[in-house]
Amino acid sequence: MKEAAILPCIIKDCGQVLPGESWNIPENDGDSVPAFPDDWDVNETDLETEDIPAIINKIKDSGNVFFRNANYPNASRKYKKALRYIEWYLKKRPSKINMDDLKVVCLLNFAAVSLKYGEYKQAHELCNEVLRIDHQNPKALFRRALSNKHLTNYDQALSDLKNALVHLPNNKSILSEIKIVRKLISDYKLVEKKRCLKMMKII
Repeated sequence: MKEAAILPCIIKDCGQVLPGESWNIPENDGDSVPAFPDDWDVNETDLETEDIPAIINKIKDSGNVFFRNANYPNASRKYKKALRYIEWYLKKRPSKINMDDLKVVCLLNFAAVSLKYGEYKQAHELCNEVLRIDHQNPKALFRRALSNKHLTNYDQALSDLKNALVHLPNNKSILSEIKIVRKLISDYKLVEKKRCLKMMKII
């Protein structure tokens, strides 16, 4: 014998967001678009009228606030989101707006967060991406140098620091790091020398 429901069973508000509906995820930071651009309910006509760089700048600025407050997980989330929207828009409108400057800022900020996290390889790649756009960007050179230092690529770190110093002469942070890296190189060579002498004694 089949059992029938006594009361009607209605599934309502199950989490599906219909076209045109609000995502109801306000963060009170000026960033009101969904985390992923493919979820954004915007049509092709709206893309012509929406100020996309302004929208992306709001996402990036939100990340800056989180970064200043040492909220690195949320800062990282915002910078990644901004980069997603840049790539999405460039695919939609490849020749409409030059996004290089905005992309460089987002990549540099994301690299700064990655350094705070200890994600040195990620920071290195993000700086590489900046330098593919702006070949002598001093901030990218400096942050790549920091990642190289932590990855024990001391010679590469020193090279980047010297190049950064050309563009930002007398910069205290760069000069300080040059001293640190030179000391690391000197210490490394001393350790290697002692190791070689020890091996020669064994032979």
